[in-house]
Amino acid sequence: MNWGNAIVRKISTDGSTGKVTHLELELHMAGDVKKTEKKITWLSTEGQALVPVELVEFDYLLKKDPLSEDDILEDVLNFNTQFRVSGLADSNVSEVNVGDILQFDRKGFYRVDRVPAPGVPGVFFNIPTGKQK
Repeated sequence: MNWGNAIVRKISTDGSTGKVTHLELELHMAGDVKKTEKKITWLSTEGQALVPVELVEFDYLLKKDPLSEDDILEDVLNFNTQFRVSGLADSNVSEVNVGDILQFDRKGFYRVDRVPAPGVPGVFFNIPTGKQK
């Protein structure tokens, strides 16, 4: 972690899905990570099986604050309050317990809601920082 920058020399994609399948990188140790505009994170599969996870974030229940007496509840309710992103995590997330808090790099802090098990992804709830997006 924090080894510097890598310059992307070539990107290979799957012709049918457009998903990135391969990157050719050149390590640039003198690069400043803080000044780098685009970042990627990857996990090695060498010696470990990656674990499926679902990262869950919640939004406000109301679109307006504060409510007035004239407001109609249906007009101020936010019906899209839950967002789920599927991903893969390091095999060490299998050792967590419900209620534990851990940090996913470049994502934030999450509370374990369901521990990963064979065939069942772990579920992690985002802990809001209080900062506006």
